[in-house]
Amino acid sequence: MAECHAHRSAGAARIKAVSPKKPVFVYRQISAVLEGCNVTDLAERGLFIKHDDRGQPWAPGILDWRLPEAQQWYVDNVVGLHTATDPNFDGIFIDGPLASSQKVCHPNLTVASKRALFAGLASMVKKVAVLLASHNKVVTASLGSHYSNLTEFYPEGYTTGGMVCAKDAPLDSFSSCCGYGEDYLAEVVGPFVPGESMFAPFRQFNIPSRDFGDAAHGGNDTLGCAAAVIDAEIEMASGPAFYCNNDAWPNTTDGGVAVARHNLSMAAYLVASRPDSYWSSGLHWTDLIPNTKLHAWPHWADFKYKLGKPAGNMQRKGYTFSRRFEHAHVSLDCVALTSEIQWGL
Repeated sequence: MAECHAHRSAGAARIKAVSPKKPVFVYRQISAVLEGCNVTDLAERGLFIKHDDRGQPWAPGILDWRLPEAQQWYVDNVVGLHTATDPNFDGIFIDGPLASSQKVCHPNLTVASKRALFAGLASMVKKVAVLLASHNKVVTASLGSHYSNLTEFYPEGYTTGGMVCAKDAPLDSFSSCCGYGEDYLAEVVGPFVPGESMFAPFRQFNIPSRDFGDAAHGGNDTLGCAAAVIDAEIEMASGPAFYCNNDAWPNTTDGGVAVARHNLSMAAYLVASRPDSYWSSGLHWTDLIPNTKLHAWPHWADFKYKLGKPAGNMQRKGYTFSRRFEHAHVSLDCVALTSEIQWGL
């Protein structure tokens, strides 16, 4: 058996003991390796991708989602009945992200392989949704690509994940495009109703250091900043969504760089935010805050301030964005990469 890490129910139980009505999601990685599963066993069973379409070998680690048995293994072992029946959980969050971390944009795979891998991923998520829905729970996931790079909404540059493969792209061709279909969200969600058996997939809103200036838009921080804000507004309009900044901590031993990232990310989220959207700021799940022995769940002093309801929608002038709330005014400059939040209005 490819045993994985423990169930992680104790923390959820403590939360429920204090706030019984608070929804609690358990974290699951799309990666079997990061989940602590038996890599040797999975490799021997042939569930990993062994090589790309140019014949280059790949180290064990990426499940071959084209195989129904690989999809079912993830459902049974990484999610499983033990999670579906646990009363302390309301659902699971599958992190990864699904698309970009699972090679569906890899240049050494043909368009046919990319599309088959993504179809297999979508099939797995639907199977998880069916399992959890049968126990009144829901699933959400990090898709790992912005909407705008699929719809070409932001013409100056594409955001994380590359460009969707053209409809008429030869199936045996190689390129850096991604093997999604025209309706990216529908392929994953399928017949499931957001808020019932499946939330609108989470988007990891890793700004500024992850989305700003990435290779997909030529290393241009200004375009990356603006694209992230526009993407967030589009995505949050579709239903519940969660965004995060994975590169921030409150101490200033780095000269304040991480605090500036936190402020930029919060401003970007607030100017685009919609009802039922959420945001958090910290580091990665295994990281320690630099120069401390503390794990990355920091307390932020600005969370104590009142925000209130928005007084209007996001305002944009070139690459600057702003928005007014009942008790605050938020501004973001994507050229200078600076932000300001005026609290207490």
